[in-house]
Amino acid sequence: MLRLFSSQELVHLLQGHPQLLQCPFASWLDFFNSFGFNTSQIKNLVSQQPRMLIDSDVATAGAAILRLKQLGFDNDEVRHRVVAYCPQVLAMPEQDIDLLIRLWSKFGVGVDERAGM
Repeated sequence: MLRLFSSQELVHLLQGHPQLLQCPFASWLDFFNSFGFNTSQIKNLVSQQPRMLIDSDVATAGAAILRLKQLGFDNDEVRHRVVAYCPQVLAMPEQDIDLLIRLWSKFGVGVDERAGM
């Protein structure tokens, strides 16, 4: 975590979410890197959604990305359109992802043409 955050940022993050000390951060970092997330994106995900790393796991996040790809999103769209807008999608089960994409398409978020919905 020291590669992403300054000492002061890390202290602040851990004071608010000490459970992060128990999460497999190296696995999460490998996961994010393998899907092409850059350092800034990873830092934003960790700092804005620390509960996701605590309450979920990389297997669930991988399944979420796989579902998004099955719906027609490519890696860039997953990173920049879906996860950037709603990082919690990485902790969602498949049926919730489907509902989210349908909801977004109804409100004109612009995902329906990519998801075939």
